Amino acid sequence: MVAACVFGANVQLLTAGKSYWNATEVAENPLLHLWSLGVGAQFYILWPVATALLVRLSVRKALLAQLALLLASFFCNVAFLGFRQGNKYAFYFPLSRFWQLSLGGLVAYVNLPTTTSRVTTSTLSSVAATALSFSGVAAIVVALAVLGPKSRYPGYWGLLPTLGTAAVIFAGPATPLVTLQRKLWNEYMLEPLIYN
Repeated sequence: MVAACVFGANVQLLTAGKSYWNATEVAENPLLHLWSLGVGAQFYILWPVATALLVRLSVRKALLAQLALLLASFFCNVAFLGFRQGNKYAFYFPLSRFWQLSLGGLVAYVNLPTTTSRVTTSTLSSVAATALSFSGVAAIVVALAVLGPKSRYPGYWGLLPTLGTAAVIFAGPATPLVTLQRKLWNEYMLEPLIYN
């Protein structure tokens, strides 16, 4: 409980040798799922420091440095897959998961608008954004279909949902998937369900 309160549940689970996929351990530890909050909090503590250092560089050097950090974290993730019989180090160790979060930062940086006007589309053409969006969703669906407790995840398998999510985000808000989502979550469409 203390580890969860200080965003260190992932480190506690790592040192305790707990497995995320073991059903018995999940039933015995209702706080097991807090590991992801620990990784996220640790990332959001270190990321602003890295960003503050990177803004002093030219745009090209900053992007290359960010890409180098992303790749170093990804290779740390792959290297930890078989470390000490299992994937717990690749799964819980913060540095082996930072690549997934830093990819989101890289996507945001590359896709930032160059003006102060409200952005309604991606920096891509409509056709390219739509194709990228559908490809991203397809990658996520494939990951859901093929990954399971026996998968050596994250490792290379982590690329499927991570790149899929990055593709959907990079595609931007003016794609058919976002339009469909807006229509499905229209308050007037849901009103009969909410007020009955």
